[in-house]
Amino acid sequence: MIINIFIFLCITLFSCEKANKETTKTKADTQNQIGVTDSIFRFNDGIISILEDSKGAFWIGSKENGLCKYNGKTYTYFTTKDGLPNTSIPYIQEDELQNIWLDNGKKITRFDGNEFRVFDKKYIPTIDINKSPIIVSKSDLWFRDYSKVGVYRYDGNDLSFISFENPPLNLTANNSHFFVSGITDIVDSQIWFGTLMQGAVGFNGKEFDKIVDQSLNFDSDKEFLHIRSMLLDSKGNLWIGNNGIGVILKKGDSLIHFSKEQGKLIPMNEFEANTNKKQFANNKGLQSVFAIEEDNEGNIWFGDRDSGAWKYDGRNLYNYKSIYHKEDMSELIWDIYSDRNGNLYFILVNGEVFTFNGNSFERFEGF
Repeated sequence: MIINIFIFLCITLFSCEKANKETTKTKADTQNQIGVTDSIFRFNDGIISILEDSKGAFWIGSKENGLCKYNGKTYTYFTTKDGLPNTSIPYIQEDELQNIWLDNGKKITRFDGNEFRVFDKKYIPTIDINKSPIIVSKSDLWFRDYSKVGVYRYDGNDLSFISFENPPLNLTANNSHFFVSGITDIVDSQIWFGTLMQGAVGFNGKEFDKIVDQSLNFDSDKEFLHIRSMLLDSKGNLWIGNNGIGVILKKGDSLIHFSKEQGKLIPMNEFEANTNKKQFANNKGLQSVFAIEEDNEGNIWFGDRDSGAWKYDGRNLYNYKSIYHKEDMSELIWDIYSDRNGNLYFILVNGEVFTFNGNSFERFEGF
């Protein structure tokens, strides 16, 4: 864990409503005007995140051009000139007070509709859950860290850091490569976090659970968890997407190797050879799953790095092949987002977005 010389500041109560040394507060130059409004959608590529808020407005995050809000009529664009700490917006959330929260790497940003307030992660205090267990709530917001072994939580009042090392989970074998790659919704007061190299971590506010290679009797020389996506579906099933071994399904207390059960894996040595040769089109199985989403009808959708989009209706698994038939990694489905009307948005790694009309994919160029 990285220790900062200013860590003593974290002993004091950290509140998101107080402007102090742990936070920076930035207003637009003009009190009555923030952002630039336009009738034209300008993020035709470079998109990495989408959120529909409780009022029906859409928020779109870009790789390097900032944040966009669509209110049903016009688009408003926000950059560092308006108070953003940087212009990369990989994750967007909304709290119960309708504030918009952004995860900006080393910063966490809140937008209340008038101004952006920026919180530096290095000043956020760590909670010792051994001494002070917390109540995990569906209204909590969770944020990743890119170096420390744990996650950040906003409970409606305060931001805090929860370490996965206290109590220890023995997540040390690949500690230098620690990264939270997936965060689920909450069911029965438990939330799950996926990591790139150290399995899945379940948390109920006072205790941790984990799914590691040994949980599945994997031979680590041949197959191992490399989590890239997670979903807790409406039935309480936990779907875990991996790069290499496909999808693992936790159904109650049972762990099912879903991709293997469906017959959608090729031998690992063949998969790795195709990958090393950049012959991605030869990986035709459900094997490298970077995105999972559930639609309004309860279908589970998977985005595979090499074989395109898949849909599972509870009985059958359908493959929609590639989105626009390019023989490179530009088709990698980085994320899938379902809005309240059931529209699906497939975000590709190169920043392009496609919608699905029920039969085929169409390039998204604005609402």
